[in-house]
Amino acid sequence: MGELVEGNGGRGHFPGPGRRRSLPRGLSRQKQLFLDFRDIWRRNRHGGIEMIAFLLAFMLVAQENVQGEGISTPDSLKKQIEKLFEDASLWQVGENREKVSKAREELVKIGEPVLDYIFEEKINTDRTLELRAIKHVVKKLRDDARKYILENLTSENDTVRRNCIWLLGEIKDTSSVDTLLRLLQSEKNYKFIARIITALGKIGDTTATVHIMPFMEHEKEVVRISCAEALGKIADPRATGSLIEGLGDPLFTVRYTSTWALSKIGREAIDSLISRAESVKDTVSLVQAVITLRDIVRKDTLDFEDSLKVRLFLRKFLDSPSWVLRGYAREAFGLAGSEGARYILLQAYEFEENPFVRRRIEDALNLK
Repeated sequence: MGELVEGNGGRGHFPGPGRRRSLPRGLSRQKQLFLDFRDIWRRNRHGGIEMIAFLLAFMLVAQENVQGEGISTPDSLKKQIEKLFEDASLWQVGENREKVSKAREELVKIGEPVLDYIFEEKINTDRTLELRAIKHVVKKLRDDARKYILENLTSENDTVRRNCIWLLGEIKDTSSVDTLLRLLQSEKNYKFIARIITALGKIGDTTATVHIMPFMEHEKEVVRISCAEALGKIADPRATGSLIEGLGDPLFTVRYTSTWALSKIGREAIDSLISRAESVKDTVSLVQAVITLRDIVRKDTLDFEDSLKVRLFLRKFLDSPSWVLRGYAREAFGLAGSEGARYILLQAYEFEENPFVRRRIEDALNLK
């Protein structure tokens, strides 16, 4: 029911046996039938069997659609989107798991009208669950969503700007790197500087590396942390020097993040790291360098040459009076691997009294 055909019966207005006629693009069956019915009425005001039959056909098709998908109007579509978004923003646990998942996929199927709704009604939200729903839809519709995000990057509403910067990172939109870099150079608010750098890190394009590196010296802790984290995610060896400087930061949070970032760069950072560590005098920076080497050794499979470099550097700290430095040096030394290293650590373990150092050796050799 609902396909129109043209034949030779009567005046040719009502379907009869013959060829099919496709509906104009974008018209529902109800709308097309209504237009044809109106045309029949105008041409045949005295009624007749054609008009009556066509009216019955229109009513049946309309009823079929009402009982099925429903007749969509702008208001009803918006209400549908609002309800789906409400469901999509529920806590996705227990009985809600399937409901949330289904609502999010339904929103994606609707497409651009949902993006209109999100960027007109919800982009200024600070509710975590709503942001999760937005992220899901925008990721699935990333090509269409890009224009909405870019249009709102310069919004006067800080929440809107924050969310749009965040979304560019979440969808990993490499085409927006230049736009974000321009924003980074002109931005004065340190909180937004940190957010832009975080987004660039998530995108992971090495184009951003040299532009991000100078922010390792920013006065605000949150910016330095964001910078180190972004450089680690990008994992560009060109950032090694800046991250090594971060190992000597007065704040532990920055040192810790720099260590993590260097471990992501991996073996390509070893030479610079050892060279820098050999020139530092303070124990804090030295300990951080040793921890970084430990993390690289743990994550990367080193060839014989790199392994030997690491072990030769670490040997001088195996008997350090600093129990912290001694412990991490022994752990990294053991992880760098060799039967000789294992034997040396087993001997040291027998006479070591410091519980921290003993624990580090145990971890390296899997003793417990």
